[in-house]
Amino acid sequence: MSIIIGPDGSLVNTSNVGSQFIPNITPNIGALANVASLGGSSIPKGVENEDGTFTIPNIEMRVRGTGLEPGQLQNMYGISGDQGVAMFEFLSPVQTGTTTFDPEDDDLMSDKNLDKINEGFDGAEPPTDGAQKQDFARMAQKGVGVIGQNIGMSMGNAFTGMNAPGGSGFTGNDVVAAGFNSINPFGSPTTAEQAGINYMDNIDPMMAGATGGVDAPTGYGELFQSRSFGERMMPGLKTAGFVAGGNFVGQVIAGADPMDAAEDAAKAGVAYFIGNAIAGPTGGKVAAWLSNLI
Repeated sequence: MSIIIGPDGSLVNTSNVGSQFIPNITPNIGALANVASLGGSSIPKGVENEDGTFTIPNIEMRVRGTGLEPGQLQNMYGISGDQGVAMFEFLSPVQTGTTTFDPEDDDLMSDKNLDKINEGFDGAEPPTDGAQKQDFARMAQKGVGVIGQNIGMSMGNAFTGMNAPGGSGFTGNDVVAAGFNSINPFGSPTTAEQAGINYMDNIDPMMAGATGGVDAPTGYGELFQSRSFGERMMPGLKTAGFVAGGNFVGQVIAGADPMDAAEDAAKAGVAYFIGNAIAGPTGGKVAAWLSNLI
């Protein structure tokens, strides 16, 4: 037997399908179709209405008192005859009202429910000022900020190459050219930018057009110290500044709130410096990009 209870705790429906002792009567409320109430009358069966709905009784189980003194029932229960109580119904079902329900409400594919779904979409327009639109706009602003920070990163590395120890021969025009060159996603770094990357990675900048040698940290530990708080710390901070500035300008151009843009730009700059200290310019680039996902 299965029982369906409504949200208010009342009986909505029961089923005796599969029982060999209780007939499957439609409409009915299954095994509770003929239970007796306190007054001795039977609770009526469910009724099918002309509109296809069903009206069924609400049944509540109530506790019955024995009418005996405390402790007296235990001496009499299970004893037949006038001196005993062979059996006692401690809980009794009582009808408290009726409930009308429509079986189609539970059928999501019924014509009634499908019509409701169609009505909900008729003439519907996407929200114009909703949170979803704001989220998409913020994502677009962050995307432009990433483009800006990449331009700033290339300019920062070129600036590092221009100021690398030993003299590089690069000028401010080379720094600007590196920024424009970064707009092409398939382009290679300019000579000035590559010189700055090589310096931060402890590769002789002579390979990228510089004219002098640089200090040569031995091992990753010394290189990490150099990029964190040594000779390469200031170039790393300056490039991080270029990254933050590019991110900020890009987002503001895309329409972002200056405070939101400044917060994201600061995160990108800090992330670049940390990533650069750990894994050089490539690590800084990855860390700055990941900061935009937070």
